[in-house]
Amino acid sequence: MFRVNDRGVDGARVADGRALLSVVLLGALSCEAGGGPFAGTVSRSQLFEYHDRVDEPLCPTLLSLLDDHARLIAGKIGFNPDPADPIQYFKFRDDGDFRASSPCPPENGSCASASGVYSEYFFEPHELAHTYLFRAWGSKPTGLVAEGEAVALSCEPSSLAFPGARPRDHLKNPAWRDLLALYGNSTEGYEAAGYWITYLAGRYGWQSVRELNERARPGISATDFEREFARVYPISMDDAWSAALDTPGAAPCENDWRCMSTPLEVGTRVAPECDGQLHRSISVVDQAGVALTLGGVGTEILLHDCANPAAATYELTGGGAERTTHLAALPPGTYTMFPAPAPKDVQFSAYLPSTYDSGSCAPGVGVTIDPTEETHVDLLPGAPNGWIQIDGGGQDYLAETVNLTWTGWPAPAGAPAVCDGCDASANCVLLPAGQLTSVTIGDGSFLRLQGVSAVTTISGYGQLIIHPGTQASPGP
Repeated sequence: MFRVNDRGVDGARVADGRALLSVVLLGALSCEAGGGPFAGTVSRSQLFEYHDRVDEPLCPTLLSLLDDHARLIAGKIGFNPDPADPIQYFKFRDDGDFRASSPCPPENGSCASASGVYSEYFFEPHELAHTYLFRAWGSKPTGLVAEGEAVALSCEPSSLAFPGARPRDHLKNPAWRDLLALYGNSTEGYEAAGYWITYLAGRYGWQSVRELNERARPGISATDFEREFARVYPISMDDAWSAALDTPGAAPCENDWRCMSTPLEVGTRVAPECDGQLHRSISVVDQAGVALTLGGVGTEILLHDCANPAAATYELTGGGAERTTHLAALPPGTYTMFPAPAPKDVQFSAYLPSTYDSGSCAPGVGVTIDPTEETHVDLLPGAPNGWIQIDGGGQDYLAETVNLTWTGWPAPAGAPAVCDGCDASANCVLLPAGQLTSVTIGDGSFLRLQGVSAVTTISGYGQLIIHPGTQASPGP
């Protein structure tokens, strides 16, 4: 368990409730289907009729979340949900059941129709968006428009980009003419279409997108599409595509559903909600950052300030241990957590005090790490770094650096180091780049980070990673 070693201030563990959930990382690509493949167990809410044949109870807040999601999107696109004509959602048992029984094409993981959604996942916002649009606007346009609409409303698929980067730079320079009949064959194409529709909706409103939807029939040629586009918008299709993909820091989608959150308090441990999202946020005011622990191997969360769409997104990954603690430096802001993929739970152990990364080496506020967990010290690009007091219980650890540079690079003389003190007689073990280094971290040890800088990356961080420890060997 991580804690700030400041006269006993401690982050307590809180038991979390069990929830059934699933997350689609890249968005299941869409198709059109019809009919009901099975009855299963039927659950009803105001707006949904939910069918499943999973031998476990339905996640308790799933139906209310579905209703809330439908109402949120309805307000954007003029959809009037009718409780007398509920949206059907068919949740298959697993991938094998879906492949054997769904009406979707074999290359798809989910699909949608005007009647509802067919998926192996509990909550599928990309396909739900298709169904809302079918019901609101009554027709399906060419793939570029249809999939752009669904991505803009669901944020699936969506990938990380460098802060302030042009979307075109990380999407392999897509051309809209090549994507006009977009259908399940290009993740970059889906994302580009999402940027484009998000731009149009933000600048001209969703009603304009509806008019384009009605004009852009499947099978339309590029020439005809340009003509129909010009009948709706005061700019050309080429100019709109360029504005969407060449604007630094452009929004990839409308993120208001995922940005809906409540504050997470210190000491709290939470699991994702029934839609697979965390819907939790942390405000950083005058602290150095936060200590967050992710449960599960290979999981991930993204921290983003929803009030500043063009700001950096910070990526916290679960390592090779069952629990990974991040000592994550953060600039001031309110950060919403987005799972990608969802951890089993997230624990907010503590704030990092403003003095924890000190410019001088002197005993003060330190951090205690749990030798059974992996610990990531996450450093911001451009931030001054000094000394961090760290207590490791006298255990042996393997440590490495990722995306860090230092004075005299690449020579190891100025490299990050683990020291057993901070006076002139202290013994320090250097942590050169590109290798695992064995270190013993006792109580009162220090991480020496003077002259160390983080390289600017998509993840937002450079890192010093401390892998789980073992009992230190006795000396000779």
